[in-house]
Amino acid sequence: MKISVIMPSYNSIDTLESAVASVLSSQVPELELIIIDDASIDGSRELLSSLAERDCRIRAVYNEKNIGVGAVRNLGLKLATGELVAFCDSDDTVPSDGYANMLLDIGNNDIVIGGYRVLSDAGKCDTHIPRGRQKRELFYAVFSGSSLWHKMFRRSFLLENSLSFREDVTLGEDVIFLSELLLCRPSFAVSSHSVYNYRNRREAKFRSLTHQFTLEKFREHIYCRTEMLRILEPAYPECRDYIYQHFVEYLDRFFALIPECERDEAFGEFRKYMSGYDYENHPELFLALTGVPYSVFCTASADTYLRAKEELLPRERVSAEFAAGRIGLRFALKYIKNWLRFKLFGA
Repeated sequence: MKISVIMPSYNSIDTLESAVASVLSSQVPELELIIIDDASIDGSRELLSSLAERDCRIRAVYNEKNIGVGAVRNLGLKLATGELVAFCDSDDTVPSDGYANMLLDIGNNDIVIGGYRVLSDAGKCDTHIPRGRQKRELFYAVFSGSSLWHKMFRRSFLLENSLSFREDVTLGEDVIFLSELLLCRPSFAVSSHSVYNYRNRREAKFRSLTHQFTLEKFREHIYCRTEMLRILEPAYPECRDYIYQHFVEYLDRFFALIPECERDEAFGEFRKYMSGYDYENHPELFLALTGVPYSVFCTASADTYLRAKEELLPRERVSAEFAAGRIGLRFALKYIKNWLRFKLFGA
């Protein structure tokens, strides 16, 4: 079966060639790589032209104006001719056997979900493979990673269900897309192989929209999670627990990096968002996720909250809460269990 790989590209001259080479080295018989340059100004457009001349499997498209990643992916879906569709970002890479393994594992299903590696700037590599209920239940399988790149989709399923990307958001369009896909109840398979290498590049030079730590981007992160809940909760009641447990650590880390001049306003919005979950009756969970007692989060200023995070190690915070009688042994043990579970499995 033919695979169409859609790769948006914007000012990616430093990483584009390695991303393209990794896709083209895939061990699959039929492949087309659709690369859409979204009006780059760094020379990557010229590089793309050169790469396309060398390999007929590359289909290069050049936008005259920047239209955003959602619109770019929609354009890629319109141009795709393969029975299967995969997505690759222009600053990541694909293992040579990644698509081949997904091709073998998808069978007659609408979607296959694989594992992935997270590669840090410092050279650290964390591998995530679906396990437990992530292998058995559709909701947890799809959100074993809330991105597109370790998944492969049957194009006919996307077309039959008129699935496309939101073009009015600049962040989290993949989460919203996956939420709408879930409502269509696709048949799914899970691969035990690592099929994607995600580069978690946080240097200023390579900082993507995901890693621009501003109040505006913080609001967009909250918005995409709110949309996910709106779309999914009627069909998947477990969605609320998942969102408020799985994504909170990321929001908490993101908040700590917001510029000081925007921090108070961001903290107010963070508290308003977090009030959507019953942490009042689950303080051990909030403590496990953030390392700060929920009572502090509800009453402290932004600066006091951040100082509390810096001053104590998580285990010392739990000891202090236990010693003060604010949590009992049961909650302390629950904290340890939750903390280990989140650190080891992310769920």
